[in-house]
Amino acid sequence: MRDWHTHSTESELLADILLEHSKGDARLFRTNAGVAWAGTIIERTARRLVLMDYHPVKLGPEGFSDLNGWVREGEHAIYCAIEGKIGRRQATPAQAAFLGLVLAHGGRAGIARTVDDAGRILRGA
Repeated sequence: MRDWHTHSTESELLADILLEHSKGDARLFRTNAGVAWAGTIIERTARRLVLMDYHPVKLGPEGFSDLNGWVREGEHAIYCAIEGKIGRRQATPAQAAFLGLVLAHGGRAGIARTVDDAGRILRGA
């Protein structure tokens, strides 16, 4: 596992959180939100992608957390949502609202800037 100081992207941070915390009584899944595009590739370079017969593909709803899953406690599972952020980046209003909704309904949710932060969220600390 990389030291949290070496996470240069949120993708690296999320990968390490998944590796460390998706075992035992916890299961987390990477979830993308927003809109992507699909179609027949006409041209592809390192910086350019041209599609023909393209169409939007709706992913998770706006604000949906990067990592979603559960942690098991006794006979029950508790829903968990983790938003990964590096540096000084903050949650968007939609992301903050989603985290608040999860907490308001008895789940565990929060922003993780380190792998240890994610563990604290999963434990409800």
